[in-house]
Amino acid sequence: MKSLIAAAVLFTLSAVAVAQTAAPEAPVRQQVDSSFLHGVSDTIEAMELRFANKDAIATVTSRMSTFTSPDGVTHTNERHIRTFILAKRGARRLIMQDQNTLVAPPPDARS
Repeated sequence: MKSLIAAAVLFTLSAVAVAQTAAPEAPVRQQVDSSFLHGVSDTIEAMELRFANKDAIATVTSRMSTFTSPDGVTHTNERHIRTFILAKRGARRLIMQDQNTLVAPPPDARS
């Protein structure tokens, strides 16, 4: 059961951009996707699932391909850690909240 839910979370994470186009903030998301993040990959390196009754928390570590943000800063090989709160509603698990944090490289790798 846990591996089935893990697969569902992976599918959900990869489909978030598609799902968000139907959300009220879709025009903003479409602007971001069609600009500096268009074509950027975000590869999942690790995922941990924890369950609290029927709901779940997914902690995902991923690495993004190189991109340049609108302020002109080039982001190369960045790692991110995200935490998703997944609520079970019927047969579906919905992302209710997420937090994305940049994983800073070790001090000796920053120079």
